[in-house]
Amino acid sequence: MGRFVRSGDKVRVEVVPGIPVLHDGAPVSGMRLSTDVDGDPTVLRVGSLSLHLIARSGRIAVRVRVQESRALRQFAGLDWYPVDSAARRAARFEPFSSPRTMPVPNFIGEPLDRQSPGFVTFDVDGHVHRLDAFTGGKGRLFLVFGDATNGHDTYAGGRFFYADPPSDGRLVVLDFNKAYNPPCVFTPYAACPLPPSQNRLGLAIEAGEKMYRGETDGGLL
Repeated sequence: MGRFVRSGDKVRVEVVPGIPVLHDGAPVSGMRLSTDVDGDPTVLRVGSLSLHLIARSGRIAVRVRVQESRALRQFAGLDWYPVDSAARRAARFEPFSSPRTMPVPNFIGEPLDRQSPGFVTFDVDGHVHRLDAFTGGKGRLFLVFGDATNGHDTYAGGRFFYADPPSDGRLVVLDFNKAYNPPCVFTPYAACPLPPSQNRLGLAIEAGEKMYRGETDGGLL
C-alpha cells in the first residue's frame, strides 16, 4: 500500500502510485495523519480495510479494522441486564488539588498513563465505595471498574462507563445501566485499560452490558 513515516510525534502516509487509498471518499497519494489523541483520527480506507493511528504512552500504532470479518458478519448482538433505577447512584466527586497521572494496567501488559482529576464515592447499603475517575473529555468522567459479576455474568476484564460533569462541582450521578464492555471482549488486537486495583468493587453490579455470547475473532471472554 505504501508506508507510514514518523518524525517526532508527526506521521505521514505515502501511498504507492496506483493503490486506491481513500480519505473521506477521495484518493490519497500522501498526507499527514492525526492520531486518536487529537480527537477524531484520520481514517484511511483500502478496499474492505480501514486504518487509523492510535497513540499510547508515547508509542504510535496503526489500528486496522476488517469490515468483512467473520466476527462482524456473524455478530450475535449485545446482552444487557434490565434497566434498573437502583443502578443509578448519587455520588460525590472529590477533586485532587491538581490532576494526577496514574498508570493503568491494560490488556497487553503495558500500563497506560491516564489523567485523573479526582475520585467519586457512593453508598450501597450503608457501605461507602470509591472509584478513581479519569478524564473523559467534555468535562465528563471516565470510569473503569470491576465487580463481583466479572468472569461469569460479565466480562472478566471489567467494564467502562461515563458520568456527566459534576454539578455544583461535586454531585455526580453514576449510571451503571450504561456500563459497557471494552473492545477486548471481541478481539485480542486492542489495548484496553483494565480496572486498577482500587477500582475493583467488592459487590455485584447487576446492571449494564453482560458477557458477549457470540463468536469473536479471538477476544478473551
